[in-house]
Amino acid sequence: MNFNSLEKNGRVDFQCSFTNDVIIIYNSKLGSRFIDGSMGEEQKYHVVIDLSKAPNIQVQARPIYYGKDSAKKNSTAVNCEETSKFLKSVFVGKSNKRDVIFVYRDPWEKYKSGIYQDYPSRLKPSHLWKVLKYFDTLILEEQTEPREFDTYFNRDIKGAIFTGHSQRILITYKAILNKTNIDINRCKFFNMGIYELKNALEMYGLVAGEKHSKNRSSWTENKNFREFFYDTFESSRHRKVVKKIMKEEMELYKWFESHNRNFTNLHKATIKK
Repeated sequence: MNFNSLEKNGRVDFQCSFTNDVIIIYNSKLGSRFIDGSMGEEQKYHVVIDLSKAPNIQVQARPIYYGKDSAKKNSTAVNCEETSKFLKSVFVGKSNKRDVIFVYRDPWEKYKSGIYQDYPSRLKPSHLWKVLKYFDTLILEEQTEPREFDTYFNRDIKGAIFTGHSQRILITYKAILNKTNIDINRCKFFNMGIYELKNALEMYGLVAGEKHSKNRSSWTENKNFREFFYDTFESSRHRKVVKKIMKEEMELYKWFESHNRNFTNLHKATIKK
């Protein structure tokens, strides 16, 4: 969870992939399946930047593995010194000939999609009271019933607000831009909720794919339930609470949309919705 992690620890984290031409910064629910698939087996990292003493920053990049034995490899992965050093050079403003693409989307749609994906599959399809209890536990930190739900609900998500797939990302991007010396003229901000991600990838010789992505069926198998879940959330008392917490993220969305380094401004004639 990254709820207040920047404010409390001065650290930001995200996923990162790169080639000789481009560095792509992204996270869950931001095209990770397609980006990972386009990159093949290598050059995918979980990156943590310590900004607490900026502009003196620390960068740690840990490889992300896919395929056979990936769970074991990821659990024992250690920081890659060479990649960490390379990425640090980018963030401190040293010579960099690669474009740096920050992938984002409407924060509200990302949040809803994320909390839906993390809704326990054992409770799908679900009655209204189960969905509302999920929101009660996640957002309002209320005690759950019946008791058999307690292990997951009360230990893993109680009061978390942001699940693993619904984390905020724009505050992370803005902190990077504000507190590091990254060359803004190499940065591009891409809204994947409006334009097709494959267009951005193809500009750098990459083909969007899902070769190494996990099976999506667990969160896309029931369209009717997904719509029911979204409608329930939008009409519930929980929406107001999250909207208040997401206020800064929503304001930053407008900021990135209007920035002169937005992909729309740079490549409007060549990208498709």
